[in-house]
Amino acid sequence: MTTSDQLLEKLVARCSDLSRGPFGSWINGLFIAVTPPYDPQYPILSFDEQKELFFRLLERLLREGRVVLIPPLDVSRYPDGRRRESIKRRVQDGDDRIWDEDPKIMVEYIRKTIPAEAVHEDDLVLHLYWYSSACPHIGWVHPETGELVFS
Repeated sequence: MTTSDQLLEKLVARCSDLSRGPFGSWINGLFIAVTPPYDPQYPILSFDEQKELFFRLLERLLREGRVVLIPPLDVSRYPDGRRRESIKRRVQDGDDRIWDEDPKIMVEYIRKTIPAEAVHEDDLVLHLYWYSSACPHIGWVHPETGELVFS
């Protein structure tokens, strides 16, 4: 197992910690969790490494059903060219806001829309992206109750 894989496993475990993990936060809380300050065993990551680890973590959490995404409001096309009208929404438990797409497609959308000019996690352009209509919103699935928790 590579260092990156080990780090991913630690982050997945951290996301299960309801009191100290990013559970319930905005999507940028998950991004910031990729470099938690409390564990000196974490390697120092470059910003590009942090982004890649964030994408891997998000995709894994989506695949495992630990989080869901709400489609971004101003997306007119998917990265593969399909139109917004084709966005699949999950109709489950009466909630049709959930983006019901393959996690790879959702993560690829974020990968392509995250500001390329951002150079660190505190960059203003990145901060603005997290709260913009271009960024999907995240919902957390409570591990005990299954309830969806949105910020």
